[in-house]
Amino acid sequence: MNRLFAGLLAFAAFSGASSASADVFDDYTFDTASSAYASAVSIVQGDSQLLGEWTLVAACSRSYRGDFSKKDPNGLGNADRSVPQLFFSGDAGATTVRLLNQVQRNQNQGPVEVVFYETEGFASFAQYSYRAGRINDAVFFLSECRLFEGAQLLCAKRFYVNKPGEVNDEQRRLHMQVVGYDLYRR
Repeated sequence: MNRLFAGLLAFAAFSGASSASADVFDDYTFDTASSAYASAVSIVQGDSQLLGEWTLVAACSRSYRGDFSKKDPNGLGNADRSVPQLFFSGDAGATTVRLLNQVQRNQNQGPVEVVFYETEGFASFAQYSYRAGRINDAVFFLSECRLFEGAQLLCAKRFYVNKPGEVNDEQRRLHMQVVGYDLYRR
């Protein structure tokens, strides 16, 4: 009887943990992602949990055009059915990131060096913007990533205006603002 009770408690605890991590994905909006990011685990340089391949499963944004949210547990697919991924490699001295299958298969970025912000607890890297499948260097996104709920990586995307003369007033006002969140899983 005691073993059965202990087993039920363990199952309930496990079910609660998995449903808590599923809540962010299930209701993936800008507000839920922002709240989750505030409680996500800090990353420091040399953190081996960051290394490896991550698949993009959810994305949301908030800009002058309104809110946008998209999710797929198997990975957000491009039009050609490729799936965007992050790949972190390196050691305690230096970490690099490559963004794989951005917009289409084999349209890759990087490698770029990851910058660790020890006091804020995230790893940051620049991400190009695309317009009609081509790199748009007028703006960038600065992804600031933290670990979330075990094998998930939650990245805030800060909008960076690189060429103010090539963007509109609304975009200029968004300079250095967090405009979206990307959720990655192993």
